[in-house]
Parts: sequence; structure tokens; C-alpha cells
Amino acid sequence: MSVSHLIIRKTSQYLKRVIFKKKTLLQPIPDSELEKYYINPEQQKKRIRSHLKKVDKGIPFNKEPRVYVAVHDVNWEFDNLVKSWGDLGRVEHYDWGKEGYDQYDPHWSEKKWIFSNRLVEKVGAAHQREPIDVFFSYLSGNWIYPGAIKEISKLGIITVNFSFDDKLKFWGFQTDHGLTGNAELASVFDVCITCQSSVDVAKYVYAGGNPVFFPPAVNPDTFNYRDNTKDIGISFIGQKYGQRAKIIARLLNHGMPISVYGKGWPSGELSFKERQDVLSRTLINLGFGYIDDSDHVVGFKERDFEIPLTGGLYVTTYNPDLEACYILGDEIECYNNYSDLIKMTRYYLSHPDEAIRKGLAGRSRVLRDHTWKKRFGMIIELLRKETI
Repeated sequence: MSVSHLIIRKTSQYLKRVIFKKKTLLQPIPDSELEKYYINPEQQKKRIRSHLKKVDKGIPFNKEPRVYVAVHDVNWEFDNLVKSWGDLGRVEHYDWGKEGYDQYDPHWSEKKWIFSNRLVEKVGAAHQREPIDVFFSYLSGNWIYPGAIKEISKLGIITVNFSFDDKLKFWGFQTDHGLTGNAELASVFDVCITCQSSVDVAKYVYAGGNPVFFPPAVNPDTFNYRDNTKDIGISFIGQKYGQRAKIIARLLNHGMPISVYGKGWPSGELSFKERQDVLSRTLINLGFGYIDDSDHVVGFKERDFEIPLTGGLYVTTYNPDLEACYILGDEIECYNNYSDLIKMTRYYLSHPDEAIRKGLAGRSRVLRDHTWKKRFGMIIELLRKETI
């Protein structure tokens, strides 16, 4: 059966469903029920190896893998994901955005099948030129039909998907072309990487997938340490939304010396060079772990590793997953509430040498443990035939 027929059949199934309001995020099972589907890191590896053995896939021992990276570069993806894969294998990169594919296109429901077929054709042609070991993508259900991934998998290629938005949007919205999240893709990929929260592996297991969780990371070549004078007391760089505006307003009302940059703030957005400059001059780099507009749901952010890499003290919302990444209080600081945040900022403003020392300790930890090269190297070893 062709991919087009698979997609047409799948689309007809979607149209028979109850269509929910697009602005209503779906989750068909409560968190309390999801807990029983959670598997720990060793169980995750065992599940993946068992699956690969069953489908007879694996990277040959000692072979430098050929990796097809299907990732659209919006602002950070190429420098971090694509380049880091390039440090570990021979990479062919496909950025579909350069061909004009846009999931926000008002006619995307008609164009999604065109993109799905195009991706299968691109991978098939690349595989024919030289066999591909791993297909790595950063896709969601809004971008692609499951049938397309099945076709790629039939070529004997190990299919791996990456997600950074599973805490609230694993299922996503219901549309006339399927769920926008990763729920309907989970079972068709050989491996699903989830990065926002460790508990999200339960959603993939529930959906029939083979998940592995690891935190986000950095490419050390992207953010560099600069030994600049710390003439900015506190800074935050990021878009204005959710709890950020409320907390920053309170800090300003308390007379805290905070500089704020990003979309929606009066100072506006910064160039990459300007961002580097602000981070290197800041004593206390503020972070927010809240997801979307929530005041209680937290998850990993890319800045949880980017900012410490620059050597500045990082102070962010408490997230239990951070305890597995840093020594809290020594390498980064976390606040549980606004009172904590005020006490911390006042303390480190009056103890700058301690802030600088802890910032450098955070940088050392990131360089040792939290690079994308290290994360993807772990994936390669997990996919090797001799380990399954």
C-alpha cells in the first residue's frame, strides 16, 4: 500500500472521530492513572533493546553511523541538534522549511500529506545513494502522518524522534488531520526521546512507544564563557508570557536591579551576539521553569543548560528533575516561591564572589555532563547491535 493510500485511510479515520475544539488541549487519561505506566531509565533501555531485537535493527559494532537528520531550524536546532550529530557520524540534513513547508499554513490540512510523501521520498533517495543507519527527526503529529514514518521504517532504518513539548502537549489538539502532539506517532518510531520532564515517559508507554528520557543539553561551541565585569545585577532574556511578567513586576517593585529583554518587553529582542554579551555581564541570570501560562507545571528549558554554560549564576524555578543534573545550591540555585527568589537575589547581590564561584561550578558541570554530543552518543550506543 502506498503512503498516499495509508494517509487517505488514516485521514478518513480521523474525520469519523469526535472533533474537539482546537483550543482544548487533550489528555484522555489523568496523571494519577499515567503513573503506573512510568518506567525507570534501565527499563527504558531494556524496552528499546528488546524492540530493536524484535524488528532486527541495530547499528553495527564500531561503525560510524550514517544519520539522516530531518530537523527544521527555527533558531537553535541546527547549532545544537544537527551539528552535534555531525560530531558523531556522517550526517545528511533535511530542513523542510527551506522548501516552504509550514505547519501554520492555513491550508496545512491539505498540504500535510504532500509533506509526508516528500519526506518519504527524500529519505528513500538518500538511503538508495548510501544506506542510512538512523533517521532522526524533530517532528510532531501536526507535521507528519504516522504512515510516513512506517514507510521509512520499512527500509530497515532505525527511526528516532525527539520532543521538547510533552508535558502539556503530548496529545495536543484534535484537528481534522489528527492530533497535533506526539501521541499518534509514539508507536511508529523505534525510539522516542522526550526531554521536558522525566515523568513523560509514561505517556509514551501508554501510547505504545519506546521512550527514553534525557534532559536537554548544549553545544559548547555555541555559548562561550567571557570573563567580563559583572555590571548587570540581574537579567532575564526571554519572551513575555505567563508568570514571567508578574514575577518580574514584583522584583521591580522591590527595587531589584533587573534588566529584561525579549519579545513583548520594552527593551525588545536581542541578537545572538547581544545575548552573549548580556549573559556574560550578568551576576544573576533569572530563569522560569513554568510551562505556558501555568503557575505550577514546570519542565526543563534549554536555558537550564545554556545559561550555566556561560559561567553566570543561574537562579530558576525549582524542578525536581534538576536535582539529577546539578548540585542545587552549589552549581545553580532554585526558588520555590517569590519569597525564596527575593532572599536569593538579595543575598547574591551582596555576595558577588560567591555568585561568580557557583556560576563557574555550573559551567564545569555542563561541560562534563550536559552536551548534546554526550546525549546522542548515549543514543548511538543504545542502538548498536552488540548491545541489544
